Amino acid sequence: MLNPLYCSFDMFAGPFVLPSLVVQPQDLTGKHAIVTGGNVGIGLECARKLAAMGASVTLACRDAAKGEVARQDIVATTGNSDVVVSVLDCSKLQRVREFVKRREGKPVDILIKWVFSLYRNAGMTAYKLEHTEDGYESTFITNFLSHVLLTVLLLPSLQPHARIVNVSSLGHYAATKEDLDMEDLDNSKQLEKAGVKEGDVLANTAFALYSKSKLCQVIFTKVLQAKLDASESYGEKKIVVSSCHPGLVRSTIWGRHLDGENAHDKTLSRLTSLVNAVGITAEQGACTPTFVAVDPAAGLPGGGYWDSRQTRRPPNSLMEDHELCERLYNTWLDKCGVSVA
Repeated sequence: MLNPLYCSFDMFAGPFVLPSLVVQPQDLTGKHAIVTGGNVGIGLECARKLAAMGASVTLACRDAAKGEVARQDIVATTGNSDVVVSVLDCSKLQRVREFVKRREGKPVDILIKWVFSLYRNAGMTAYKLEHTEDGYESTFITNFLSHVLLTVLLLPSLQPHARIVNVSSLGHYAATKEDLDMEDLDNSKQLEKAGVKEGDVLANTAFALYSKSKLCQVIFTKVLQAKLDASESYGEKKIVVSSCHPGLVRSTIWGRHLDGENAHDKTLSRLTSLVNAVGITAEQGACTPTFVAVDPAAGLPGGGYWDSRQTRRPPNSLMEDHELCERLYNTWLDKCGVSVA
């Protein structure tokens, strides 16, 4: 585990005593970027920064109308009209396949994957247990498994020196080895043990599911980098895969955790109060993911985890169990029906 003093500083003191983050502008003319969740929060601000540097940006959003509002905002603020919206629903594996198919092999230089799934949709006032059409618990597939599929399907389109950024969280340190039970990858046993049934409020379990999904992102990052480096197909491309913690970011999403049935989830209620008190803006939260995606200093060797101050940090100590990480990686690819040659 990471030193708790560092975690405390990052959450409480960092935003007040450290200078605001900046991303040194890079010339991204001719580069093609995809940002999932690009219509809101960190995703929107990452897309804005990339567009301001001259990149062609695809906003991968579930809601086309909201995506269009974001597109117009980005074009107006950056002067870059090369911004498009493409519908992507990360709760359904088939929708991921359709998204990639629509691209018809168009090149990709930057892939930033961000999603904040603590609600089954924006209109809900409580986070309830829900399984998607693929049979998986919604946090597992939306926060993680769909992004495994998206990444692997896009690999043939990645250009030399492309960057893949998995926006994880400091919360991944809270996950334990028990959370990585090979027989409970989709959280079914954990939820059954907690007595949670379909439609029930995930009282005091939502944050555990979130932390697990974020640890899975960090593990996938490290193992995928090793696979690409050793691959005959991708080794020479020098693709860099990274994960990062963007910081505790203020958002209107957090406020909903204190409403209605969410009052039962003490962990989320406390986290909501914390974020609203000391959190940073979405613009600041976008700085580390964008830095990792474009800055030369964030290049090879890849597979690393970056904190909210644009510094490499040791991830959860469970990452040292290489056999477990390898088994998890292979299982995730099997669930998606894909492979990396």
